[in-house]
Amino acid sequence: MIKQGLKIFSKLDLTERIQLSSGLKPINRINDTDAAENTFVAKDPWVSPTNEENKILIASVPDVDCYQIIGLIKLPGRTINQIKSIGFTDYKSKNDFNTFLHSVNYTRLSQLMKSFFIQYQIINEPQIEIGLDVKEPQLEGTTINTEIKKFIGLHTDNWENAPLSERHRSRNRICVNLGLSDRYFIFINLSFKEICSSINYNTVEHFLRDRKEITKTFMSQNLTYQAVRVKVQPFEAYIAPTENIIHDGMLDCRENLDVTFTCRSYYKVSLTTK
Repeated sequence: MIKQGLKIFSKLDLTERIQLSSGLKPINRINDTDAAENTFVAKDPWVSPTNEENKILIASVPDVDCYQIIGLIKLPGRTINQIKSIGFTDYKSKNDFNTFLHSVNYTRLSQLMKSFFIQYQIINEPQIEIGLDVKEPQLEGTTINTEIKKFIGLHTDNWENAPLSERHRSRNRICVNLGLSDRYFIFINLSFKEICSSINYNTVEHFLRDRKEITKTFMSQNLTYQAVRVKVQPFEAYIAPTENIIHDGMLDCRENLDVTFTCRSYYKVSLTTK
């Protein structure tokens, strides 16, 4: 049974959007290639949550004030039409996207995305652009360690190098699905503090040194703990505190590329956001 932890909020219908894994598992290979050392992924099969589990996972109105929350949003029709007008949805190969990255249309796409994202910012600051990412179809996990060129499975981000006491104040991310197929955001619904507590990790002064080992230890000791996945349809986006939760992405489609655009800042879904 999953524990109380981080929740999901959306004004979109979450029916049939959320699933739970059968647990966690260590793997040596992922996406038909060698995985990084000590890699874990969510274990099949995926099942729909019970009513009680939905109560744990889905935020009610009072919870929306919480900044450390998983949000699901949809681009407005006008923005989608503007993306289509620059020919973006006509690109079918990684070579097409590589050409696009060096064109004026990429600048237009970036401006469109940031103009849409700004309504979700809760602090007035320049958005940090991670940008466009294009990967092959049928990915069990989407994150690569670029230094070793291997997929790393479930992990935490560390853009800001924040200590444990400040982890919940780190910037979160907003990531739009610009591909032609549904993709999934996968996460474990516990914050870093909750994970440290569950494995009795007390040497917080060494947290940054031990950060990766903490997540691996938690997963190896909790193989029956269920991961959560949220379906993100084309032209939808998730907002998530990826510095503070174990997570990854997934594309369960053999035909279409995994295409995303991501920025970092302080984002939040609210009841008043258009």
